[in-house]
Amino acid sequence: MKTLLTPLFLCLCLAGAAGASDASEPSILLTLAQKECAAHPDQESCKNGYAVIKDRAGAFQYLLIPTDPVTGIESPALLDPRAGKYWSGAWRARSRLDALAGPILPPDMHGRIPREDVALAVNSPFARSQDQLHIHIDCVDGDVQKALRAVADTFEPGKWLSLSGGLKSHWYQATRLSEAELGQTNLFRLVADLRPDDPGLMGATTIVVVGAPGDDAANLYVLVDRVDPTNRDAANGEELMDHGCSVLGIGQ
Repeated sequence: MKTLLTPLFLCLCLAGAAGASDASEPSILLTLAQKECAAHPDQESCKNGYAVIKDRAGAFQYLLIPTDPVTGIESPALLDPRAGKYWSGAWRARSRLDALAGPILPPDMHGRIPREDVALAVNSPFARSQDQLHIHIDCVDGDVQKALRAVADTFEPGKWLSLSGGLKSHWYQATRLSEAELGQTNLFRLVADLRPDDPGLMGATTIVVVGAPGDDAANLYVLVDRVDPTNRDAANGEELMDHGCSVLGIGQ
């Protein structure tokens, strides 16, 4: 897939990507994760093989980063069932956002960011600056939230839906899972199985998880996009997030 991308498109991808660190230090996140867990080996996250670190971008954004070298979404190691722990760990880690935002949230939120205001994202290799897997944990973009609410009733259990209106002008496929299923499922494998005939396609894919409102058992959206040079789409799932968290209505 990479061979199909023009040099100009690659430059545009790198320029537009909201990278977690300087592109001149592509392994800095691995170093930070290992240092965090060397200093705090008894943390639950470190015992599970990853660190959760505050990102320098955004008021509340955190990153989940494995402590073993894992280049990114294209890594074959992520198809192992055990890699599912990264997604469930990232979803639990949204409590870190609560700890930062809680004191300034409106009283009716009771110190917790609503599930439907939170998103997780892993970008494609063409929309990142780091060569270490990292899951972004932050607020969802308000327009994306509205678009998902508009199609909430059209999902069927176990089926993928093509979002005809797109999200941020890009074409996403979507399905819904419960939080329990997220803990039992390896999303990397789930997405790879959409195209079992083309295992290399994961290297041009982004995955996003967004909370859904209400008490529906399928209370998470899973969104997938792929690189599309003709549409200047670098598969940057982070585009569906808002690092200013305006969806919370707290002026950040």
